[in-house]
Amino acid sequence: MTVSELLDMIPVDFGGGSGLSKGELMYYLIKKFHITKSIDIGVYRGRSLVPQALAHREHTGGTVYGVDPYDNALVMEKDNAKLRNQIKKFLKENDFGKIYKSVKLFLKKNGLDDNTQLVRRPSYDAINYFKKNNISPRLIHIDGNHDIDIVINDVNSYLEILGKDGFIVIDDVSWTSVKLATDILQMNHDLSLVFCIVNSSNDYAVFTNIKSQKKNRKLASKLIAFGQL
Repeated sequence: MTVSELLDMIPVDFGGGSGLSKGELMYYLIKKFHITKSIDIGVYRGRSLVPQALAHREHTGGTVYGVDPYDNALVMEKDNAKLRNQIKKFLKENDFGKIYKSVKLFLKKNGLDDNTQLVRRPSYDAINYFKKNNISPRLIHIDGNHDIDIVINDVNSYLEILGKDGFIVIDDVSWTSVKLATDILQMNHDLSLVFCIVNSSNDYAVFTNIKSQKKNRKLASKLIAFGQL
């Protein structure tokens, strides 16, 4: 089973849908750098979680922790005025408890459940779980609630537990609220931006705390290929 084949089974809708480019990129990072722990904030239907789980199953034997409260009230986003009515309609028409069960079933059917742990909490609460259990991931994907306060808190909180030679992949960097969070990442002297793409199909950036500029330049040239997917 490939990343592409798995993603073909998971629908894209108004609630979200990570593309093949980002999925393949995260699969590559886990494989290339033998990352054994990763965190996926904002699981929804699992399009960003599944490529990580597959990489762990095939290459590292590790675990991706999927953080999502699966609670309609907590999913509500208030800062994007243009989408507010659409978001309300979407939440009214969907039951996130049922979506949670469908994700669990998908993981089990495709043999990915042993490499996945769903943490059914809001991200600002889940961080305490990771700290308590000394979980230090080397890949963190941030694509949860996009309200300004929440996404900034995600960046600041999860940076604290990012492991050495680790990566932060942040989605929807063209959004005004998310851009404020990426500004924080870019001002952090311990991080380097190694890849960013914003087009009709992709909207994400990759940061790393790898110190070697030579390694980062080499990595950046490699990641360009994922922008073509």
